[in-house]
Amino acid sequence: DIAISARHQDQLAETARAIAGHGRRVHMLAADMTSPTTAEELLNGCVAELGDLNILVNNAGGAMGHPVRPLMETEEAAWSDQISLNLSSYWRMTKVAAGKMRSGDCVLNISSITAIHPYGTSGPYAAAKAAVNNMTKAFSKELAPDIRVNGIAPGPIPTEGFRAARNVSEKDYDRVAAEWGVPLARLGTPEDVAAAALYLASPAAAWMTGETLVLAGGM
Repeated sequence: DIAISARHQDQLAETARAIAGHGRRVHMLAADMTSPTTAEELLNGCVAELGDLNILVNNAGGAMGHPVRPLMETEEAAWSDQISLNLSSYWRMTKVAAGKMRSGDCVLNISSITAIHPYGTSGPYAAAKAAVNNMTKAFSKELAPDIRVNGIAPGPIPTEGFRAARNVSEKDYDRVAAEWGVPLARLGTPEDVAAAALYLASPAAAWMTGETLVLAGGM
């Protein structure tokens, strides 16, 4: 059973239908993850409707509609908005979730390869995701031994936002992978990330906490 949140109700409904098709219950909330009240609203609803909270996946990210520019050209509002979405939302969600979890539960923070290898115009986003990696380590120590906290730092994955920002389509994927220098010569997929998340959330990773798994085709 899964609680999901995103900005757009229509996208949530589509995902909810897919989950329900597997016979699972869904709690959904269309919300702005930068709002200080979203964490309480979403997670309280999750527990009320589904009865429990065992795994939290923090997966917010993006440029908040601002032009992607080098740090020296980034305006105050663009910096603040990206830090709010890409870092502060994870902090709020984890604080609230930890109070509702039991021993053996876990948190997964989706970071980015740019946290380790920032490119020219990724400044605010890369800085926020690097902070997420550090926060993963800090939370893992605060919440041990009861709750494990790990992360995943994906490389380039052609999501809707990725394609729009770079004006690329499927025919461009091999070229983009080459330009990014991906040794395994392809872009990642949502399934690649899902497999890593499944591992980190499962008993197979019961002795792992505070780690961020780089999943980037060898980058």
